[in-house]
Amino acid sequence: MNDIYKAIVHGLGKRDGATCDLTVGGSAFQVSLEGEDGFRVASLPYLGMQVGFAGVDDRYVVFEGSVDNRPFKLMVSDKKIISTLEAVGASRPFMDALRYTVTKRDRRSMGRMSIFVGLGLLILLIGVGIWFGFSLGVDKAVSLVPPEWEVALGQSAAGSLLQENKVCSDPALAAVMNEMGARLIGGLDNVPYNFRIRVLDTDDVNAFALPGGYLFLNKGLIEQADDGFEVAGVLAHEIQHAMLRHGIRNIVREAGVMLMLQVLVGDTGGVEQFLLYHAASLSSMSFSRDQESAADSHGLDLMYRANMDPTGLPRFLKKLAAKEGSLSNTLSILSTHPASRSRVKELQAMIQRRGSGNIKSLTRDLQSVKGRCDPVTLADPDAPL
Repeated sequence: MNDIYKAIVHGLGKRDGATCDLTVGGSAFQVSLEGEDGFRVASLPYLGMQVGFAGVDDRYVVFEGSVDNRPFKLMVSDKKIISTLEAVGASRPFMDALRYTVTKRDRRSMGRMSIFVGLGLLILLIGVGIWFGFSLGVDKAVSLVPPEWEVALGQSAAGSLLQENKVCSDPALAAVMNEMGARLIGGLDNVPYNFRIRVLDTDDVNAFALPGGYLFLNKGLIEQADDGFEVAGVLAHEIQHAMLRHGIRNIVREAGVMLMLQVLVGDTGGVEQFLLYHAASLSSMSFSRDQESAADSHGLDLMYRANMDPTGLPRFLKKLAAKEGSLSNTLSILSTHPASRSRVKELQAMIQRRGSGNIKSLTRDLQSVKGRCDPVTLADPDAPL
């Protein structure tokens, strides 16, 4: 067998996210790869290698090990590599581990499908509430959705997003974002999610929250900010979209009678497809005026609790609204988060009533990381950078 597969490489002296050609042998992978330091790997033995899956819907087969004390990870999207390994007669311990991992993956996939079907059935259970009081029915449905279902939807949406966008991995930029995130999340009570904050390598001026605590800010937004408190204001707003469960609420609301009828006729496949489609479109979903106002007020409260300058968000929104005519059409935040004059005025009025608060400076300077990114491919939205 001499099948050649493309693999994403982490480690081995090569920049993370690079690709290589991988050939399956009887006792080892043959890899054609040269690192920046000149280190070249010819053979990666299966002995001691760990096998797993990563990415949304277990998109990648992952092989991890070390050679010459150098840890590595290979991520292969073509699942045919499993049958190729069977065909070449790879070592029994390695194949036993691979088969066990495949079995676990299949069970997990069935569990994920049950989440989507379960959500559809949940909507059916509160169908009477939808008929006789739509808003009341939606509220009841959302209150019964467990956080782990939201995480599954958010993970699916984040995975779809990461297939089309690279993530900034610059350590200094990550440190700035981590400081903001830690201070803001530290001001929350009863957090049901493990928040993840990513900066996408795109010039679009946008930010959004996916269900389950997946938060994304675009590099273009950071470039337009004058200071860290403006970015923190946006981030606080997005955190509150997640905490207020606006994404899952919109999915349930859009499902309405159509989804209920699909469940009634037993079309669970249609239910799953509906939910998967809407999960993939969550990053471009617009929020209602009431949802934006709620995220504004709760986000502002979070800024006060984190001892951050509460004027950050209104300053940023006001500036973007003023630049709308001069910035390029990449100013997409004004479509998903409309920066109306009324929103800015409402924020300013709330700040005037509460005062400036006890502001504590950020220890890391946003200006020092502008223009930095070091984009990498991130297959798994939960993977560390």
